Order: sequence, then C-alpha cells, then structure tokens
Amino acid sequence: MIDAAGLVGTVFSGLPALVVEDVEDAGEVIGVRAVSTGGEVPCPGCGAGTGHGQGYHERTAADVPAGGRRVVVTARLRRLRCPVPGGRVQRFREQVPGTLERYQRRTARMAVQLAAVARELAGRAPARLLPAPGIGASRDTALRALLRIPLPPLLVPGVLGTGDFALRRGLV
Repeated sequence: MIDAAGLVGTVFSGLPALVVEDVEDAGEVIGVRAVSTGGEVPCPGCGAGTGHGQGYHERTAADVPAGGRRVVVTARLRRLRCPVPGGRVQRFREQVPGTLERYQRRTARMAVQLAAVARELAGRAPARLLPAPGIGASRDTALRALLRIPLPPLLVPGVLGTGDFALRRGLV
C-alpha cells in the first residue's frame, strides 16, 4: 500500500521539475499525477522567457519501477505563447529538461537504466531480463537505447613515426 498523503504537494526527488498532485495504487501500476512548477520558460525559437500560458496538455511517461511494479507519470504541462510578435515559433509546449525529454515516453532516469542494461547485454537479452524488475521493453527498444549512447571521442595520435608509413612498402 502506498501512503499517497505523504507525497502529495511535494517535489518528487526523481522528478525535480514536477510537483506531485496525486498518487494512485492500481494494482500492477502506480499512477503519479504531477504538474510543472511553473516559472518562466525560454521560447525554442527566439530564447525569450515567457510564463504566459494558454492552457495545458498532459504527457504520460513510464518511470523507474517501485517494488517491482510499473510507475506511470502523467504530467500536466503548460501551452505557452512567445512574447515576441512575429517570431518563428508562436506557440509551444513546456518541456521539462532532464526529466521528460522531447518526444520520449520514458523519464530520463528510466532511459539511463534501460541504456545501461542494453549496453551490457545488447540484442535480445535485455528484452528477456528487463521485465523482472518491472521495465517493459522490446528488443528493438533496447537496441534504440543502445544506439542513443554517445560514442567516446576519438583519440588522434600526437606523433606518427616514419617507420609506420611507406608509400611503396617492400619496393626499393
């Protein structure tokens, strides 16, 4: 059983930019309803800060499982208007960087866990292993998470010796 009364109105430690409104225990799934903390948001077109809202929209994302049960976060975010008239972007939706990335259906911390498992196992093994802790992901999802991991920077050698290179190797 979840003590929802202790969580409501607090800033959830895993979701720092959201305030928890309600926690619902629905058997296999724990539902968390949250709203953004408000404040000014930069316009993606011009960068000017605005807090002028024109309504709300909801985003649903999977979060890290709790006690082997799935956690689904429903975040109510604002629709905003750019303060600069005639700008490239007139209306946009509030983003929660570091928590809910654009176009993602998982929170950032769940994406990190999924990528860590995919990095170690790759292929079909993550799809078989991830349901045990309560993370549902297909083989294709695990591979996409693996492909999102940035590659380490290439190291360019500082000095190249003359014995390492020959235009006409073996010919005199």
